[in-house]
Amino acid sequence: MACGQWGDVVWEELLASAERCRDLHYRALFDVLQSPSYHRSLLQLAAWVASRRWRSAMEPGTLDAFQKPVKTVIDGMLAKGHKRIRKRYAAAGGDVDALHAVRIAVKNQRYAVEFFRDLYPRKKLARYRNAARDLQDVLGHLNDATVVEGFLNELDGVAREPAVTGFVSGWYAREGM
Repeated sequence: MACGQWGDVVWEELLASAERCRDLHYRALFDVLQSPSYHRSLLQLAAWVASRRWRSAMEPGTLDAFQKPVKTVIDGMLAKGHKRIRKRYAAAGGDVDALHAVRIAVKNQRYAVEFFRDLYPRKKLARYRNAARDLQDVLGHLNDATVVEGFLNELDGVAREPAVTGFVSGWYAREGM
């Protein structure tokens, strides 16, 4: 199918195929969330937390961290997260899977920074959070461009045509630039 032959019908078929695939995944998720084993797991987790059994599972000395000032513990946690990001990024090179791991680390760090935002000066925090968000966006676009072909392979019909796959993959790759 040449690009000039594409019309609304191609895009409507691609969208319909994607919606069918999405609906299948939503139904599977709904089934899991409604399952007795999922509800049993939630109750077991709540009981574990409420009974404080997690404390006995800790390494000796770990409970000492609960005696330190919160800001001291959070400073260490955020510094460790930042170091992890730098280390993973330095080791990633051009490896897409490694860069995806960097993106996940950046996302976790950003969420932690946002959660503890009241402990830090607003301007300093905003610069760090914005830099983390921008890096997460760039790495997210790179990951999207990489995995889009796999998603297209889950679809049926026109989504399997090389021209459509190439166009959609190219569009995702361009979005990250």
